[in-house]
Formats: sequence, structure tokens, C-alpha cells
Amino acid sequence: VKPKVGIIFSQTDRFSGESMNLANYFCGLLSASGYSEIFMIGYESDGMPGEVYPRRVKYITRGQTNPKEVPTADVTFAHFHALADCHLIVVAVNSNDTKSCCAKLIETMPNPKSVPVFSLQRGVRNSATCKDELEGKGFTVIEGVVGFAVLPDAKHGAAVGSEFTQPGILFERLTKEAVKVADGPLRLLERMDVNISFRKTLTPQSWGVLMFENLYALNILTKG
Repeated sequence: VKPKVGIIFSQTDRFSGESMNLANYFCGLLSASGYSEIFMIGYESDGMPGEVYPRRVKYITRGQTNPKEVPTADVTFAHFHALADCHLIVVAVNSNDTKSCCAKLIETMPNPKSVPVFSLQRGVRNSATCKDELEGKGFTVIEGVVGFAVLPDAKHGAAVGSEFTQPGILFERLTKEAVKVADGPLRLLERMDVNISFRKTLTPQSWGVLMFENLYALNILTKG
């Protein structure tokens, strides 16, 4: 059974289409990895339910010029209630929608249990806002920084990442508590064609492994 990933995006273009572009790109990369079932959740800033009609999701992976299309079997456009069955929630809404989207999440999922929420948004304070709003309500929020922009390709209208040599996503250092619920989902995101960087809080065991690996490399270099 494939893990279910819910991607929440701002459906209105009243302020910016950046959120939808980013969500489409993540949807495409997750679909291409072949390891997840994807739910696209449109959020309207006025609080009204987003549209759930199926539509084409096109994207272009780095280094390529021809667009790909997410198979309809890989993605479902749904309302917020679909998040209750998800193993991972990705918040990709526009900055102005962050607080109200978090309130909608709390309303929809009063008992979130062990479902991690990854804030993957453009902007400086968005991840911190998600954590402030949700962590006291039982959610495990992992702050992320998206190190690239996503724009519609001029020729095909497909979502394409900005031209960096190695576009990547950087996550905060994980606490022991966060590792328990977020380690698996982070490994899932590592399957995407984008660099994912995160670190765990060191435990005695991980410190020992780190030292062993470095000493092993040092012995090879010094022929010791």
C-alpha cells in the first residue's frame, strides 16, 4: 500500500499563483518517484471549499525541456476531509493563507495523532507561523525552506523549477520526538528529483556511527 500524501495549496489566484505552481511541481515529482498516492487539496482564502474537479498536472523535471503529465490514477483532487487518511501533509499555501489554513487543519483534524505536517512554502516566516499555530494542537510540524522558485513554462504551461544547478529543500534539525513521526515521510520525499537536506538530533548510537564512518575514511586517506 502506497503512503498517502496530502498537498494543500492556495487555489485562488487573487494574490499569487506561486502556491499552485509549487504544489503541481511537488505532485509531479512525487508521482514520478512512484512511491505515493497523492491528494491535492485546494484552499480558498475566503474559507469556502476549493474545487475538486480533476485537472491536468504538468511538470518539467530538472535538466529536461519536455513536460510530463501526472497520470490521473496517481492524484485525487479532494476536500480537506481527505487529509484524515493521509500519512503526510504538505502545506504549500501562499503566505497570506497560512494562518487561516492552519485553523482549517485544526478544525478538520481535532486528533491529528502522528501525522507530520511539512511546511514547504516560499517566504521567511511561513514555517514558523505553521509551527506556532499547529504544534499546540497535537500536530508535529517540520519547518522547511524551499530553495527555488516554481514557474509555469512559457511554452507548455507546465510547472518548472527555477534554473539552479542543484535545487533543494532544507529542513530543520529534527528532535528525537520529531524523528519518530517524520523520519519515514522525509525518506519518502528523498525519492523526489530534488535535493532534500535534513539532520537528526545526535544520539549516542548515531554519534558512534558518525565517528566510525569518519575514522574509517581517515584511515583510508592516511593509509593508517
